[in-house]
Amino acid sequence: YNLRRVGAMVNLGRRLRWPDDYFRIDGNFRVQENLVEGTSGYYYREGLSTEVTLGGTISRSSLDHPFFPANGSRFSLSGSWAMAAVGLGTTDYFKTEMNYEMLAPLMKIDEMDRVVLYLKTSFGYVSGFKTDTTIPPIELYYMGGSGLSGFGVTPMRGYDDRAIGPTYGGGVQTLHTAELRFALSLSPMPVYFYGFAEAGNVWNNLKQTDPFDLKRSAGVGVQVLLNPIGIIGFSYGYGFDIDDKTGLRSGWTFLFHLGQR
Repeated sequence: YNLRRVGAMVNLGRRLRWPDDYFRIDGNFRVQENLVEGTSGYYYREGLSTEVTLGGTISRSSLDHPFFPANGSRFSLSGSWAMAAVGLGTTDYFKTEMNYEMLAPLMKIDEMDRVVLYLKTSFGYVSGFKTDTTIPPIELYYMGGSGLSGFGVTPMRGYDDRAIGPTYGGGVQTLHTAELRFALSLSPMPVYFYGFAEAGNVWNNLKQTDPFDLKRSAGVGVQVLLNPIGIIGFSYGYGFDIDDKTGLRSGWTFLFHLGQR
């Protein structure tokens, strides 16, 4: 499909002093037009729609380093509401996402934390208030690969791009990650290696959601901070379960990554 989005958004946020200094609250208001073309009209509604969306996020982050944190945690809970159900615009959906990450140092080398355990869990849900609803394709969930194949794709190593879940996107997703990280160098060029295990899936809606029906993978990887390019990485992972795109076991997959994940 082809998707064109034209509009404007205002964001306001501030750091909070309560419950502690690590909390932050953000809000946004967005008005835009979405034009969807080039589909059969069955999976996505084609044509021009107007979206008026109100959103907000509350988050807390106490991580001690932007690239290789060894202590702390990060939590965020966000929601966005496209308000056609109350007569504002023609696009109707509600979307909420929750993410939680935590880190624990396991070993020091030269008085620095070099071996770290990283855990993350995330959940996302999107649905319309009306039966006959308009949810833009970009707001649905797709999973698999490095996340570089398009907007809204949740990375999951050990599988090809968008290999997990419904081909045309789902309304519910979850992903759980565990990594054992070893910092080879923290200066002048930070580099760390990791072993990972992941489990996640995407479903059409809450009725079809089974939190125990998860695609699994495991493997190894490396992350490097190259100034001024940013963070790049590589992973080699094995997908233990069926690739929903091919119907075959995923097997070994090599991926190139940009950014922290």
